[in-house]
Amino acid sequence: MNCRILIRQPAEVCTLARKLPLGYVLGTGKTVRLLIPRIGSCLYRQILEASRVAIIHDEASVAAGISMTVH
Repeated sequence: MNCRILIRQPAEVCTLARKLPLGYVLGTGKTVRLLIPRIGSCLYRQILEASRVAIIHDEASVAAGISMTVH
């Protein structure tokens, strides 16, 4: 299904993610079914772009922190 899990995202990504429809997890015992509703391609692209921007900002802040601590 090529699903993605985004953990600890900034507010911009979370705001877009709140627009997603809820899915369901149904299961008993060893069998689990996931019911994932379809979303529009526009919303999907917006979430991916916001997460890419967040990754770039996060990497930049980590690099800035490393450059300040190395003497």
